[in-house]
Amino acid sequence: MWQDGLIYKLIQLDFPKYLINILKSFLENRTFKVIIHGESSNTGVIKAGTPQGSVLSSILYSIFTSDFPSHPRIITCLFADDSAVFAQASTINCILRTLQSFLNSLEEWLTKWRITVNTDKTKAIMFRKGRTNHNPDNLELFDEPSDWVTEVKYLGLIIDNKLTFRQKKSYLKEKFRAKVFLLKTSPFSSNRSSDLFLSMPHLSGDLQPNPIGKKSRSFEISFLEL
Repeated sequence: MWQDGLIYKLIQLDFPKYLINILKSFLENRTFKVIIHGESSNTGVIKAGTPQGSVLSSILYSIFTSDFPSHPRIITCLFADDSAVFAQASTINCILRTLQSFLNSLEEWLTKWRITVNTDKTKAIMFRKGRTNHNPDNLELFDEPSDWVTEVKYLGLIIDNKLTFRQKKSYLKEKFRAKVFLLKTSPFSSNRSSDLFLSMPHLSGDLQPNPIGKKSRSFEISFLEL
């Protein structure tokens, strides 16, 4: 995160001057060094980012990315530094035009605010009924093509292009079997083991309603993970 850019945004958002000065003091004059096997590097100055583990860091990052580009035909999902965008339309070409238009504006925003994106990790996936004879034309971000894939992993959820969630189900089954095995071999009494087992949040975050599946019955939907 560009620290001077963050301060500028705080000013633009009319944050109190005293608070901006406190945050500026919090970010400035931080240094680091690397020590390996007792050998120490020269001291460097941290000119970007926020202190890892600080309760303020996530809030400041949210402020810094609060003006993330939007598009009337794009659904944007942001969680920390993970982002994904959805577009839907009746034709693939319409989706490609929409997504590429968004990516062009995203490039400008990233360049302006000195944010780097790992284009190697940028993937695209198409959700549609029926078979696809060939992959759509490539989308580009900073002149790097985004690979079309049949499944992506976003925030721990494995999403396939048919929205069967087969891979995720297999993962959860294996995880469940492993916990059952621990339960069977537990030294605790059966009642106590059951209580411990039920307290484990195995599936709570993975069994949410699927908003994509309903839409995919009548539209082409494309998901782009950045």
